[in-house]
Amino acid sequence: MLWFDTPQKKTQNILKTIGKGKASESHVHELLQLLEKQPQMVPDVAAYLIAVLKDNNKKSYMLAISALNKVSENDDKLIEDTGDVILGSMQKAQKELGVDGMLNALEILFRIAKYDPEKMKNAFVELFICLGNMNPRVRESSYHLLSMIAIAKPELYRGHSQELRRSLNGLNLDERIYSCKIISALADHDTSIVEDTYEKLKDIALTHVNSDLRSEAAYAMKKFNIKEETDTGRSKESQDFDFGQELLRPDDHKLAPDFGVIADELSTRISDINLKSDAANLLDSMGLGHLKNPGENEPTFDAAKLQSSLRQLMRSGNVERAAILNTYGEVIASAGEAIEKSMLANLVAVLPAGSGPRTRISLAVKDRNCVAVRVNRKAILAVMTKSDASLDIVQLEMNKSIESLDKLLT
Repeated sequence: MLWFDTPQKKTQNILKTIGKGKASESHVHELLQLLEKQPQMVPDVAAYLIAVLKDNNKKSYMLAISALNKVSENDDKLIEDTGDVILGSMQKAQKELGVDGMLNALEILFRIAKYDPEKMKNAFVELFICLGNMNPRVRESSYHLLSMIAIAKPELYRGHSQELRRSLNGLNLDERIYSCKIISALADHDTSIVEDTYEKLKDIALTHVNSDLRSEAAYAMKKFNIKEETDTGRSKESQDFDFGQELLRPDDHKLAPDFGVIADELSTRISDINLKSDAANLLDSMGLGHLKNPGENEPTFDAAKLQSSLRQLMRSGNVERAAILNTYGEVIASAGEAIEKSMLANLVAVLPAGSGPRTRISLAVKDRNCVAVRVNRKAILAVMTKSDASLDIVQLEMNKSIESLDKLLT
């Protein structure tokens, strides 16, 4: 083999091209292929990419961050100390990073925050800028990270209520809803962190034209337990106002014990019934066999990539089992020990058939939780949490996984 054809030399050439800001996605793809065959080079490649981000060549940042996020996806330790470097890149080159670069940067920060949210104490200015970004995917990714910090390390928000108030006045409806949800999470811990957002929440809850935003603002207000003076001088609890807070919130839904008994009984009775086959036979008997579409509710997928995505979800340390199901409750990919079929049947039976993506249901199992989230109309993500896992953190991690799973399930 000629010296210039070795994997090491090819890798070196690609890294130099990235460093000069002249690379393309095809270079990153080729780099990943080389590292699959030479995994021992990954730490050195990651170190080089971090060095590129410390340089002042803004044109190189977008693909350097993309490559760093991908080459380190199996080892979070490679990026655990890069928070300030990533934030610096976001500050210096927001335009050059573009949407894809910002999403990769937020993904790296999310992975760092999972293990040490304290490292995000200097990130708030940039994260709130992202929360107001014109791209909805950037806004959503920023929200996931801000929510994780609010749940895991709420005290870091002290002194940052101004950013929350600004977001409550944001141009985008989802930005304002996200801000209400973050305030709600912080108020669960200590209302003094966000006490100066109350009047703005009240104004939104009473006057805004959008019912979803009004409901979220009212829900956050309830956490403050502040008594309002009525026109007659009589005090009234703020939560008595009818802002739609009694509407079912899928994220907060917990199965009542008696309903769980019904679900158990239902899953037992239908466990031996092949509903899909029976429905197909019924159509045939009616002379309507042409209406059958065997693949209509069957997602197409790459099993290896699905399993890799599930393993990535489990690396956080909060999930001990994970599975992807079709709408019939059949497992199409899994990681870790298998989740009991009866439990999966319960989840599928309870999850509304016509519900949209992100609809969620959870069942308590001793000291653990089994959580299911609809990925799309064809697939469901189910996980079993570890005993000491925060359900809120698990739900955030599942939301992040859904973004990649939805692309793999077509």
